[in-house]
Amino acid sequence: MKKINVVLPVYNEVEVIGKFNAELQRVIGTLPQYRFEVIYVLDKCYDGTLDELRKIAREYDNVKVIALSRRLIHTC
Repeated sequence: MKKINVVLPVYNEVEVIGKFNAELQRVIGTLPQYRFEVIYVLDKCYDGTLDELRKIAREYDNVKVIALSRRLIHTC
């Protein structure tokens, strides 16, 4: 079985992140030939998104959360 990692940047999304994740889980559930890992990368948020993502990660085994402690800006 092939594994697909879905990496999603998140910033101040508390109002929609639960609905978004539910829809994402519904869609990936229609693809049983793949194993999905959903990785939310949380930029420093101030609206409770991290708490909501922690709840989601407890509910879904395929969800991981990476919370950045500060915003990193690199210019080239």
